[in-house]
Amino acid sequence: MTQARGTEGNGQAEVSGRIIARTALALLATIFVARPSNGDSIPIININPATQVQQPPLPPGPGQYEGFNEAHGDGMVGWCFSLLQPITVSQVGWYDDGQDGLSRDFQVGLWSGATQLLGSPTAGIVIPGGTQATLNGVWRVISLPAPLDLLPGDYVLGGLDSATTPDVIKFVVTVGHENDPSLTGSRLTIGAYFEGVFGGPGFHRPTVFGLNSGLELGPMLFINVPEPSTLVLLGLGFVGLIGSRLRLS
Repeated sequence: MTQARGTEGNGQAEVSGRIIARTALALLATIFVARPSNGDSIPIININPATQVQQPPLPPGPGQYEGFNEAHGDGMVGWCFSLLQPITVSQVGWYDDGQDGLSRDFQVGLWSGATQLLGSPTAGIVIPGGTQATLNGVWRVISLPAPLDLLPGDYVLGGLDSATTPDVIKFVVTVGHENDPSLTGSRLTIGAYFEGVFGGPGFHRPTVFGLNSGLELGPMLFINVPEPSTLVLLGLGFVGLIGSRLRLS
């Protein structure tokens, strides 16, 4: 009787194992279908300012955030963030509201403390005007000469604005959404913002910030999406883990 029950239990475990394995493989296949093409990159903030920013007095709809077109000034514009996990930055971008090109070149810098990490330490990296830079969604992006590894910590991302620039910069109110996984992917916390009228003219490390959290978009960093080989290893590892647990049981 005991052996019969054990045999029945093993059979049920094998059936359950096959079902779980098939489910895992189906999920893995879904990831492959849904993921962007190989080599694509994604912004570190998951937002489309063209469609997800609602200007008052209308309330934000589902998946939207309160915000508006920012006034321009002769100074630095951007936002701060605290990185919660390591990332590798592959591209830098600037918001192209109409996806029709930028009116001019934009200098962008990324600071960790007093250290500037992009391009020239004193001049940052330049995103060219017009349509020279690649269009990635609503962002004009350029690839870094070499990937930039960022460790957890505090960072300031900014670009040089001017009072006569016609390109739209979207301010996004993020109070209450600083750690929203749908916005940040759980990789960072959104910090204070800064705009052109806060500091002096010219490219420099921003030191004057808004009192609340917010995004001035503007500048954006990009990371690569996982490669197919990575997803395969993750999927196979998951299936193997389930199988080993069933065998032990």
